[in-house]
Amino acid sequence: MYEFTLWLAYADVIDNKIEKIQQGLVELQNKLYGTGNAIQSITKTLDKLFQRQDNIIKLLEIVYNNLPEVLIPDWRTLEEVENGDDMGLDNPPSANSIGLLVDFYYLQDEPGFEHELLRY
Repeated sequence: MYEFTLWLAYADVIDNKIEKIQQGLVELQNKLYGTGNAIQSITKTLDKLFQRQDNIIKLLEIVYNNLPEVLIPDWRTLEEVENGDDMGLDNPPSANSIGLLVDFYYLQDEPGFEHELLRY
């Protein structure tokens, strides 16, 4: 009788361990299911972003292909850029007269200018 009781006690311990393992498996399945849903959501979001990117690229191609071509004159001085040149043979127009907005960036501190040679 003692051996049978001992055997039943071990059976209970084994049953408890099996229940804990099954609960752990259920929790793991739930976490995996949640992870799978998160991955699907991320995939859908990325697909939407890629579609938007493709649409933006198509729009930029349309805009680029429909822009008018502008020939930039070979201006030699700031005066020619701002007012054009009515004295020379080429007579380049001013930037404003051909619809260009000009920003000047002065590169006097860039390497390669003559003032670099004067520094000690």
